[in-house]
Amino acid sequence: TRYDNDIQTQTINIIPTYNASFEIPTEPLRVDPGAEMFANFGIRSTGRLAGTWTLEVNDSSLPLGWTWEDSTPGGISSVEIGIGELWNPNLRVIAPPEALGSDSGFLKLTLYNDEDGGEISANLPIEANRTRGLSIRGPDGTAQSTGLGLVGEDARAWVLLENLGNAEEEQIAISWDGTGWGSDLRIFDLDDNEISALSLAPGEKREVTVRLPVPMGTSPGEGVSTPLSMCVGFGDEQECSEIQLQFFASRTVFQPDHIRSVPDSGLVWGILADLPEGISELNWSMTESGMILQGWSWVASGQLSISGDTLTISGEAGSRVSGELFLDLPDDARPSYHSFENEGASNLNAPLSLSIEVLQIHRAG
Repeated sequence: TRYDNDIQTQTINIIPTYNASFEIPTEPLRVDPGAEMFANFGIRSTGRLAGTWTLEVNDSSLPLGWTWEDSTPGGISSVEIGIGELWNPNLRVIAPPEALGSDSGFLKLTLYNDEDGGEISANLPIEANRTRGLSIRGPDGTAQSTGLGLVGEDARAWVLLENLGNAEEEQIAISWDGTGWGSDLRIFDLDDNEISALSLAPGEKREVTVRLPVPMGTSPGEGVSTPLSMCVGFGDEQECSEIQLQFFASRTVFQPDHIRSVPDSGLVWGILADLPEGISELNWSMTESGMILQGWSWVASGQLSISGDTLTISGEAGSRVSGELFLDLPDDARPSYHSFENEGASNLNAPLSLSIEVLQIHRAG
């Protein structure tokens, strides 16, 4: 039997009085031009007490001409959700007849607690339905992704590519804009191999990271952005899709920053951090980040540790430190996207930033 004495594990029992989580698939709701569809998602009460909640829907990020309507029995205001119960709002999304195949966007959902004013937000991704072309999505299913990078290293933005057609796409034209950090944008697979020529089989989905070097001398917190466009076909038959990428310099990075997995044990994120001069540790609240979920077990190793509600990375002030964060998911973890974000108490542009999509297990009947 082998025992790693640098691994610390804690049982976390801190549960907020009122809390809830969205259970939203990252697969976009795809609507034919001139048609309508109902969004399929849930909101689960995860606090110690039942709560009364109001859902606000912001449609400013829908494509031009797209609309939505609430079809929830009883509406979406002041809805009581029992402890551990799931509420399923019913939102109808309508695409205009002139919708383009490249149309994509999202509804911004914000859930407010009527008792204490707490709020939780999520995005509901939406695309025009089409039979050819690519879908390019970030971790939450929308056409946007953010990558963090240590100064002097690559900032990495996670992207999912999907071939929506029934034919192989072997000639995919890729383009992007220059940025204040240069234009040396590169695409890598999950094994850290650079992809120089991209091709996708019919229906294939592929996870990649898009990387941009963070120049020396950049201050943590500074960032740049660029659209990334991918096109298939030629002339009148060309179909293009685009994702908006943002890159920021940071004192901390989690690699990978996003994981897709069925319920499993031993999922792992590595963390690298550049401690500022005069500071020997960085701390984040696991409760405020949303990491405290029923049945989820977190373990830290290396220079990363867990004590109660606090995740800490520590070492010699002014040095680069590292560690690993492990997650065991319960067998009944529901399919959903979870984003864990916390700026930390010291406001040093050293955020905790990682996410996971729990995938559906498909069992033979």
